[in-house]
Amino acid sequence: MCGLKHRRTLAPVCNSPYAVGLPPEVTLQTPSSVPPTASGWQDVLMRHLEPLLGGFTAKMAIQTASLRALKRPPEQVGVQELPQLLEGLKPMLNTFIGALHTKVILSEFSTAMEKLR
Repeated sequence: MCGLKHRRTLAPVCNSPYAVGLPPEVTLQTPSSVPPTASGWQDVLMRHLEPLLGGFTAKMAIQTASLRALKRPPEQVGVQELPQLLEGLKPMLNTFIGALHTKVILSEFSTAMEKLR
């Protein structure tokens, strides 16, 4: 867990790139370097979200976004509907990891899905 050195300065104790106050040039360490397999878009998205949210929260985020944005469970969502699903994920991810990290993660996911096609 990251803590704060002093309440007045709000300087983070840890070196996590997700800690408040770190410079924006810190890169995210996501599994985008691992080539995606043809196991489906859900697995690829889970691999991108798991390090940031944890397994259960990532799964629930995908399910919630699918039900809200497309009115269907993720199992019934096709690749052609992924842009709408990603738009449904944006507000939740903005809250959990911030707008900058959300933009990076969703663009990495889109790139990984282009490689699958």
